[in-house]
Amino acid sequence: MKAAYVTCLLLSLTVTSSALASTTTIEFSRGDVDGNGVLNLDDAALIFAMTTGGLSRTTEPLDASDTNEDGRVDIGDAVYLLRLLSRSANMELRATSEQVTRVVGDADGNGRVTVADLVLLGLHVSGNRPDLARNVAFQAADIDGDGEYTVEDIDRLIGIM
Repeated sequence: MKAAYVTCLLLSLTVTSSALASTTTIEFSRGDVDGNGVLNLDDAALIFAMTTGGLSRTTEPLDASDTNEDGRVDIGDAVYLLRLLSRSANMELRATSEQVTRVVGDADGNGRVTVADLVLLGLHVSGNRPDLARNVAFQAADIDGDGEYTVEDIDRLIGIM
């Protein structure tokens, strides 16, 4: 039922543009791919899996997976994290938080709210892309700020457009 409602919303959308966009601040820890507050070999393994096709990858340049901060997620990020970890005694480091400002509703992180953001949110809410929740940019799709991505966020996103 939820998937049908999401599909109806997506199909019946008339797109208009908004000149004013509100922003939100998103907090993340660079290198802490699994979000457990610790940088360790598990995080490096997740980055490696993303870059070799073993795991869905995100494209957001400021994603926690972009450990070397070059604007993309590739094998260099796994190597960079492994080098950092090799300098610590127990192969673990405490994650430190960073903040980034995003346009509310900009689920793909391109700086604009478009139909593509609505499609991404719809795919996630319908259960077809659960991996999107790990993406730092996608967090801007939580329009009501309740920590969940729901049909209500879709309704609000349509109102922003």
